[in-house]
Amino acid sequence: MVEVARAQALERVSVVIPTHNRAQTLPRTLESVWAQTHRPIELILVDDGSTDATSQVVADWAAQHEAAPDFVVRRLYQDNAGANAARNRGIAAAEGAYVAFLDSDDRWQPDKLAKQLALLRGDARMGVTGTVYLIAGELPLKSSALGPCQRARDRTALLERERIFSSQETEVTWLPDTSECRGWGR
Repeated sequence: MVEVARAQALERVSVVIPTHNRAQTLPRTLESVWAQTHRPIELILVDDGSTDATSQVVADWAAQHEAAPDFVVRRLYQDNAGANAARNRGIAAAEGAYVAFLDSDDRWQPDKLAKQLALLRGDARMGVTGTVYLIAGELPLKSSALGPCQRARDRTALLERERIFSSQETEVTWLPDTSECRGWGR
């Protein structure tokens, strides 16, 4: 029973979305979080000093979705300090075992979180996952994980085969054996 509780605790994902003047793109970004086959426990949206209708868009969306069981929408506001400061503020507020970042003009495939959690469950040495990204109409897929480390290439190939896509470029790192991959991502 303890192992089941521990496993369930590790499935808790917090999604952090930094935003600044993205009223036009936020609805589809937020819907891509809501459409996840593995629902996160919370969505933390950090408004980085928006001057457009971003706060109203977020309030309207949150009002429609906050009644769902086991799902919380947290809306944080800060004076404009940049996306990284907003991400850091979101991390500080997160309650999940994992934090997933999503930019406010991007969308996720519906099974993105489920597939990343499956990868984490499949290898106890893995502490971080990332995603490759697809730019519509462009092939081959691009990934910042491609580099001199064969293990990284092998795992990137797995990510590509499993269709884990994001429009964000994210370095993929596996722990604890990243020492053999020194220099990639530069």
